[in-house]
Amino acid sequence: MNHQKFTWRNLNVNSQVSKKYSNPEDAKAFGNAKSTEDVKRMGATDSTVERVKRVVQNDIENIYAFMALAPLYVLTAPALNTALWVFRLFTGARVAHTVCYLLSLQPFRGICWIINISINFYMAYCIYQSCAK
Repeated sequence: MNHQKFTWRNLNVNSQVSKKYSNPEDAKAFGNAKSTEDVKRMGATDSTVERVKRVVQNDIENIYAFMALAPLYVLTAPALNTALWVFRLFTGARVAHTVCYLLSLQPFRGICWIINISINFYMAYCIYQSCAK
């Protein structure tokens, strides 16, 4: 239940409740900002320090969930190749997400985030199925 609340907050709070965006590319992509003035009005800044802080915060929010799920997933005795691909894909998408975040590459950053959260949901589903047996 808490994971669902956490995910819902990540998906919706910033963009739908306040209509303020943390990143200029988000304001342009989702907030219909057409000029630099629109971007500033929507709350987006171009501070490198703030961007790096958000990268670290985002990593904390996503990697801890993965680190909690991964050992439980391994205990379900998945096929070796499947587990390797799950872990490699998560790691690759996480690194790509960080690079995309630092370089302001939206929608690629969002795609990487979707890959990461999908892997977390997949592992949670496998854990649930294993416990339900």
